[in-house]
Amino acid sequence: MKKIILLILFLASQIAIAQEQETDVCVQNIEIAQQRFDEGRIQDIQSLLLDCLERGGFNSAQKSQALRLLTLSYIFLEDVDKAEANMLSLLEEDHEFKVNPAIDPTEFINLHEQFRYKPLFNLGGRYIFNFAQPIVTDLNSSLSQTVEVPVYTIQFGTLGIGLNFEYEFFKNLILYPEIHFKNMAILRTEHQKGSATGEEYITIENHEDQQWVSMPISVKYNLVFPNIPKLKLYANLGGSIDFLLNAKKPSDKAVRTTPNDPEVGFNLTTTSDKNRLNFGLIAGGGVAFKIGEGFVSLEGRYLHSLTKVTKPENILQPSDPAQNNTGIQDDIYRLNHIAISIGYTLNIYMPKQLR
Repeated sequence: MKKIILLILFLASQIAIAQEQETDVCVQNIEIAQQRFDEGRIQDIQSLLLDCLERGGFNSAQKSQALRLLTLSYIFLEDVDKAEANMLSLLEEDHEFKVNPAIDPTEFINLHEQFRYKPLFNLGGRYIFNFAQPIVTDLNSSLSQTVEVPVYTIQFGTLGIGLNFEYEFFKNLILYPEIHFKNMAILRTEHQKGSATGEEYITIENHEDQQWVSMPISVKYNLVFPNIPKLKLYANLGGSIDFLLNAKKPSDKAVRTTPNDPEVGFNLTTTSDKNRLNFGLIAGGGVAFKIGEGFVSLEGRYLHSLTKVTKPENILQPSDPAQNNTGIQDDIYRLNHIAISIGYTLNIYMPKQLR
């Protein structure tokens, strides 16, 4: 048994050594092929590189170098079909390949321009932190005992996720549709008289959690820096259609009253009291840094709501009668918010000969 194990280990080591030697030979062949090309001995390049390509003797960077040399050789041998085939193979192997006008012949650059080598489109995902700010348009007139105007406080850091698609329809102008799932938290604080004489006051905190599906679409402008190719700044303008999935006043966020009243717990679903379809305008911007075949981006965005979230007819008569027992009704408001997100967008390449 030990002899069999030793034999297997010996054979494995010999195979590894043979593969390493084969790789070394292929690497040397690339260097020789480059020398032959510089010397004008174009006809020798195929015999040095084709066998290694077929046997997988190159890593990705070496394969790109070999395909470039083969494309050059076929150009100067006036074998148009093979030159085009190898150029396509080069672009499929190395999506980030760029010609170098300082060393690449004009014929090679012209052939390269006959192909689609830029990303066809981009796909990405984002984590989104939402900061909701209701804008009251009409107070609830039924609250005759209200001492102060109700205050809506920005709730920080509710999390959402999103997917985005990008298509460059003109230089540095990007069509930018997205779909987001987002949570929004709202806090309404109200002070009311606590007795008929008005000597005591109660403070009521009205918490509500909302879940939305948002479909923004905008046009994004990329500001690129030739000296810093991995960095770009961008700004975007557009609109958004939002659909309310659910709205709830949760029982674990009880109404807290002062000075002597106990906390009141409840669990109300208020979705039907809302306009579930909302429209808004968006403006934002961000910075993106290239990593791999895509970009990591940090973006800030403001959404200005055009639609009132609450239905006026449900203010005095909420759909859930239990809401009347809590002493809480909503005001009529629009829901603006700020979103900060971080994401990764992947370039999708589909090289193709265009002419």
